[in-house]
Amino acid sequence: MGQADVSWAERPGTRHSHYEYEIYMKDCFILWGKVKNSLFLHAKLESPDDSLRQHREKVFLVLSHLDLNKDPRVSESTQLRKERKLYCCCCCMIGRVSCSLRLDRTGYVPGEDINLDAEIQNRSRREITTSYVTMQQVIRYHAEGRSRLSSSDIFRISGGKIKSGDSAFYHDIIHIPPLPPSRLRGCSLVDVDYIITVGVQPADASAIVELTIPVVIGTVPLKHVVPRGVTGMYCPRSITLGGYSSPSFSRYSHSSGEIEDYSEEDYRQGRHQHVYVYYKSLYKRAEPTLEVAEVT
Repeated sequence: MGQADVSWAERPGTRHSHYEYEIYMKDCFILWGKVKNSLFLHAKLESPDDSLRQHREKVFLVLSHLDLNKDPRVSESTQLRKERKLYCCCCCMIGRVSCSLRLDRTGYVPGEDINLDAEIQNRSRREITTSYVTMQQVIRYHAEGRSRLSSSDIFRISGGKIKSGDSAFYHDIIHIPPLPPSRLRGCSLVDVDYIITVGVQPADASAIVELTIPVVIGTVPLKHVVPRGVTGMYCPRSITLGGYSSPSFSRYSHSSGEIEDYSEEDYRQGRHQHVYVYYKSLYKRAEPTLEVAEVT
């Protein structure tokens, strides 16, 4: 049996909650005796003699498949710009703050690096106290006609203050760890999305300026960015080919930021819960930098 369950409480400590489930497969084959409350792949042999009783279970992965080559839009570069006017307490405009963000493309697989360029211009008489660039995983849960949103940081870098009349430039490299693919096709209870955000906060906290670009995380990389010879899209064994390796299965910890690799033996033994396709890069990644330019 395979199914998805979604539930949450409106407020901590309350009994009122929202719950919904979907069943994707429900097949049961009785080989001997009776099978009760079986989950996924389950085999059991019953006998009056306790010494002959055997019980085996096998957990297996069901990964959503997302080929980036089937969506030509994700291979295109994108650039956005957002500007906001700032006002003082007497409603007089004191200048403008703008953010711009550029990505070479919006489709990636785990193991790749996202190269981004961001620029922040402070053309106001107020100092910018905080600037930041983030990549977030955004999950939406649906049950009983209601939705709940949860987000977590995959990457975050914060910049310092930007004085009046100055500009700041970000040249960042975001490495994509093992993550579930976007969209989660086939499931109507959970949506998975990823966004990259550049934002600034002037001295007035109510004047936050944010610019967001969605990115798509797939399981099959774009053909024009993969060297020849990379095959075996779901081979659990990591084989070095060109600048990439064929995908392995790895786990990512949101709390520690660590990536755990699983061997072929781990895969055979079923020790691979919460792991996803991961292409290992062989080149050393550049460190993110922040440049602040003063206007004289």
